[in-house]
This record gives sequence, C-alpha cells and structure tokens, in this order.
Amino acid sequence: MTFFHNLINRSILVLFLLIFLIPNVSAVAVTNISQLTYGTDDGNPSWSPDGAKIAYISGSGHNYNIWVMNANGSNSVKLTDGMGVVDLQPRWSPDGAKIVFERDNSVYIMNSNGSNEKMLISLAGSPDISPDSQYIAFDGG
Repeated sequence: MTFFHNLINRSILVLFLLIFLIPNVSAVAVTNISQLTYGTDDGNPSWSPDGAKIAYISGSGHNYNIWVMNANGSNSVKLTDGMGVVDLQPRWSPDGAKIVFERDNSVYIMNSNGSNEKMLISLAGSPDISPDSQYIAFDGG
C-alpha cells in the first residue's frame, strides 16, 4: 500500500509542477550556441561564479580528469592528473577560489588552479558547496 501511496503523491506533485510552475517560466531564446570541446568523453560542465571559466571533465576509460577553460573555449588547463582515476562533478565555490569534485567515490577539494588537492570524505559523491562556502553537500558517506 505504501508504494501506491508514494506513487500517487509523486504524481500529484508532478501534476502540480506542470500546471502551476511551468506556465510561469519565461521563455529564453538561445541564439548563440558554440561547441567548446571536441572530446567524445568531455562532460560535467560547471560555470565559475563570475562566468569567466568553465570546469569540466575529460578523459576515457578509467581515467578522467578535471580541466578548466575560458568561457569562450580557449586556454584549456588540466587541473588533476590522476592515472587510473575517475574525477567527476567539478563544482566551484561561490568566490571561485575552490573546486570540489568526486574521485572514485570520495569527495575532494582543491584550489581553482589545481593546487592543494585534499580528500575530504570517502564513500561519497556528487559534491556541491553552499552559497556561503561554509558547507559541502554530498551523496553517501
């Protein structure tokens, strides 16, 4: 019975969102679309707070690293250089000074230039930094 109760509650929530929230969203016309990376395994983009840079992952197989580039796609710089590791989900601190990320089911933090890398917690992932930079939210732990 609990399964059906939860299913009905979720359906009501989705219906509420569709009826009340979506019609109130303003349409945004996207006219300037540019491809910035050309690797088949580039992903997890994250804008810096000032909009000047984009952190992303790039790699293949069991080796993905964090990279940062200018917002126009120029000046790509590799920040992490782990061999045989998978770095995912880079997220900027609100002041742009730090980047948190997931590496092989652990949460790490580093300076936005790639220096001072530290593991914060193991068996965790999908990190994000609070707007006041005081907390890091993550899955697991």
